[in-house]
Order: sequence, then C-alpha cells, then structure tokens
Amino acid sequence: MKIHISVTERDVRDYINSRMKRTRPLRNRLIRGLVIFFVIITAIFWIVDNSVFVVVGCDLFIACAVAFAWFRYLKRISQNSNFKRLTAFELTPDYISFTANDVTSKADWSSVQSIMDTDKFVIFVLPNQQEIPIPKHSFKGEEQYTEFMDLTKFKLGK
Repeated sequence: MKIHISVTERDVRDYINSRMKRTRPLRNRLIRGLVIFFVIITAIFWIVDNSVFVVVGCDLFIACAVAFAWFRYLKRISQNSNFKRLTAFELTPDYISFTANDVTSKADWSSVQSIMDTDKFVIFVLPNQQEIPIPKHSFKGEEQYTEFMDLTKFKLGK
C-alpha cells in the first residue's frame, strides 16, 4: 500500500506541537532539576564570595546556557528533514519504505519500535527516536486509513 504525502506548513506546526505535548513530562523534570541546580550554585557562590556581581554573572551564564539548549532543541525539531520533505510512504510485507529528499529509505518491520495514532498524524517510531509522521489528510478516505492501520497492526503483531 503506497501513500503519496503532501506536507504543509500547518502540518509542520501541528507536528511540533504534538511532539512538545508528548515530551512535556520529561521537560518538566529537567526544568525542576535545572531550578534546583540554579539555586544550589547561587547559594554556593553567595557563601564563597558574597559578591553580588559574581553571583549574578554565574546566574546569567547558566540562564544563557539553558536558553541556548532550548532553542537548539526547537530548531532540531522544526528542521526534521524526514517530515518536511516526505513525499511517499509504502507498506510492504517485508518492510516499510519512505521517500524524503528524493531518497527512498527502507526499514524492516522488526525495527519499528511503535506506532502512535494521534488526532492529526500516524507516527512510526524507529530506532534512535527517529519518527516518521504521516498526516492523516494524506489518506484518500476513511477506508484507506482503516486498511492502513489494520495492516500496520497485523505486521506489528498487535
């Protein structure tokens, strides 16, 4: 079964929002850890030097490092080349194949770690957290979508 995909800017925004929602618990734990680290470092510098300039300088450095990491994460998600240039997706008895940037890649069914069915996407999760999101509007109708999901669940043994 082959599906021709047309990805819009709206799809890209929806995918980024979907991914942000799915990773919210992990981000919350990381933010709590950073706040605790920030408070401990501030207290240590205040006790050691008792200089406002040193404490503020260290706090600003840590804040800039956190902001840099956050923006790098957002940039990496928004530049997901497999999604923006995804043009075709095919299910075969032995593997799945997807075409992005005029290059066709194949993955054995055994390498598919999971499949997520969200309100706007069907997302195949491959090793190294690689995701292949397929916008649901790419299906010709409910019948093709149902057939696609049934075949996928059968191949994954669910």
